[in-house]
Amino acid sequence: MTDDRVDLEHSLTPKLKSAGFVGVEVVDHTIFARTDPATPEFSIDTQGAAWRFAVSWPYRANPAQRANWDAQYPDAQMDVDLGETRVQRTYNLVDEASLADWARIVQSMVAQCVAWRRTTRQGDEGC
Repeated sequence: MTDDRVDLEHSLTPKLKSAGFVGVEVVDHTIFARTDPATPEFSIDTQGAAWRFAVSWPYRANPAQRANWDAQYPDAQMDVDLGETRVQRTYNLVDEASLADWARIVQSMVAQCVAWRRTTRQGDEGC
């Protein structure tokens, strides 16, 4: 990791806090944060010169569900990683608009995974 990337990490964390993200911290050159206290933690790391945002939810979306998501959010592809549904989005520039976009994606992903889980549960299993 170059000094330039470390400086970029430190310049990105205030932007996240200013945009209302919580739990912002840097661990081993990866930034962790939440869009709000009720959503899962997401990570930000580098992908070349860009920033890769990723969030996971403990639900395994099936291929049809992932294809439906990908059709609705072509820039925020969904996959399954380590048994959980994950959405990733890469930004070349992190500004207010991209942070608002990411917050919207996280909220949509959580709502969708919760809805999918509810439709697959038996009535006596809970949510």
